[in-house]
Amino acid sequence: MTGPLDIDAHAAKERMTAGILDRMRAAEAEGLLLGMSGGVDSSVLAALCTNAVNAQQVHARHLFDRYSSPRLRACARAMAERLGIDYREESITSAMQARGLYAVPGVRVTGLAGWLNRLLYSLYQRATGETPFLSTLKSPQTPPVGWHHSILSQAENSMNARHRYRREQLEALARERNWLLLGAANRSEWLIGWFVKGGIDDLPFQPLLGLYKTQVRQLATSLDLPACVLANRPSPDMLPGITDEFAIGLDYLRLDLILEYLMGDLPGETLADYSIHRELIEYVRDLMQGSMWKRRSD
Repeated sequence: MTGPLDIDAHAAKERMTAGILDRMRAAEAEGLLLGMSGGVDSSVLAALCTNAVNAQQVHARHLFDRYSSPRLRACARAMAERLGIDYREESITSAMQARGLYAVPGVRVTGLAGWLNRLLYSLYQRATGETPFLSTLKSPQTPPVGWHHSILSQAENSMNARHRYRREQLEALARERNWLLLGAANRSEWLIGWFVKGGIDDLPFQPLLGLYKTQVRQLATSLDLPACVLANRPSPDMLPGITDEFAIGLDYLRLDLILEYLMGDLPGETLADYSIHRELIEYVRDLMQGSMWKRRSD
């Protein structure tokens, strides 16, 4: 039985592999560089890179800090070893500490425990009537008011700074070695703004942008990625206990179906088959509209 978002994984792999190789040649780059998180997106991207060029020309960096998951680091290492690529790990904790990113109350609180973050998330939604994620999309225009907004704003600023620092470090390395830097954002994240503007998932070249998250997972299965990568629940790896789906407010399957519908490529009757109600559709529409500023080129 096929689903409405099923893809031809082989054709997708061939298309993206050719696109990576073409872009590398156009840039006259001597290698490919990506940030390796240990999640499915960067793992798929790394595998596609090794299909495009020799493994020795593929370089991956895992830039972790005090709140990063050791499990994800182990998965990134396992993926790199399977592919035989140049892989290195580096802590950015000292650099972030020097900038004072861990000292603010909002970061101290959200760094304590996963159960506490999930509780704070629920309390925030009750107090404001919207998810913290939707609020962050309004934050450039709306100053924080009240304790709940202050904690969210401080945690968000810290996460943004860490993402942007990672991008700065990788861009500097790419310039120094004449490597092409690739981002691993997918279509789901891009359309709702689940990325940091100016961060590591907001790069000029993002080969996976044509695929929704559920389609990236289909590709991951066809590429035979390590079990630890396939088993990971997608997360920003910044806040203990917070996964993508928890923070966004719905699972990726329903999100992707709604996005395909809102893009005009899926009939509304299909959404009814998955018990997707009008409130969810409007919520995703709000995410798309609220995140338009992130997709604008400055």
